[in-house]
Amino acid sequence: MWGERVARRFLEKNGIIALATNWRIKRLEADLIACDGNTIVVVEVKTRNSRFKSRFPALGAITPTKHAHLVSLGRRFMRNNGPLCRRYALRRRRIDIVEIYYRRASIMGLRVDEIRWHRQFTTD
Repeated sequence: MWGERVARRFLEKNGIIALATNWRIKRLEADLIACDGNTIVVVEVKTRNSRFKSRFPALGAITPTKHAHLVSLGRRFMRNNGPLCRRYALRRRRIDIVEIYYRRASIMGLRVDEIRWHRQFTTD
């Protein structure tokens, strides 16, 4: 949840409009659904402790199966939210991945070390 809030603020500062958080259909869930111009963006957020960045990179958690689920979620969101998509003139879909690396700032909280935004993410 913390990472998703950080990612949402980061994306909004970069001109992306958030439409839904933790949008779910059946057993699939998108961390964030947003729009960028006329493109619906399904955003997967991966949050990791900076100490483990090299051993367990966040991007490594996106498997071809996970990518297929994200593509399906984008398609289903557009199908289930016709009026919203027409209002924003959403015609295209895209998958973005946001990696957030953090460290403990104190007992009370976390501090962002790095944010990596992978636009138009695809798996091989």
